[in-house]
Amino acid sequence: NLGLGLYIQGDRAFVYDPIFLEDTTTPATYLFDWGKAEDNQNITQYIQEKCEHKDSVFHTFVYILKPKRWFYVGAQRWSQTNLDWDIWETFGEQASYRNSQ
Repeated sequence: NLGLGLYIQGDRAFVYDPIFLEDTTTPATYLFDWGKAEDNQNITQYIQEKCEHKDSVFHTFVYILKPKRWFYVGAQRWSQTNLDWDIWETFGEQASYRNSQ
C-alpha cells in the first residue's frame, strides 16, 4: 500500500515519510501521498473522525526516511481537501518526463 502512513493519538499526529506542498497564495500546506482510491477514502474518513473528537489541531510529527528520524512540525490545523488542479504541473520537468513514459 502506497497510501499515507498516518496514526493519530489524542492531539498528536504521526506521519510516515509524507510529501508536502506549500501553497504560495495562501498560508496552506498540503500533506499527501499516493494511494488507491479506496485507501484514500479510508484515510479521509479517519482524519475526519479524529477531527470531530478534537478541534482539528494536532501536534504533528513526521518520520523522514533520510536521515531516518522523527521531526516535530508543530501544532497544525488539519482538514481534508480535494485538489482541483493537475498535480504533475507542480513538478515541472519531472512531470513532463513521467508523462512521456
